[in-house]
Amino acid sequence: MLVVDMKKFASPQQESWFSVNEKESLGHVKVEVIEASDIKAADLNGLSDPYVKGQLGLYWFRMKTQKKTLAPKWHEEFKMPIITWDSSTVLSI
Repeated sequence: MLVVDMKKFASPQQESWFSVNEKESLGHVKVEVIEASDIKAADLNGLSDPYVKGQLGLYWFRMKTQKKTLAPKWHEEFKMPIITWDSSTVLSI
């Protein structure tokens, strides 16, 4: 169920309906994935369609799928902000 305050929609004043408190980052982590090797075959053709996904705190990333290979090369990078040192700083891949 959605409840809407119609007075705000009809109001001629320019008032803020909501606000976002965006914190400035303390720094950034750059994750660069170059390549992989000796990947286990997962398809019936003896190859795989590998990709890499990971997480750092609330931020997720996923590399492009490399089709039909056991030695993928990505050469991709992701830059993720560090908002606080109080949260997890473990990179899961």
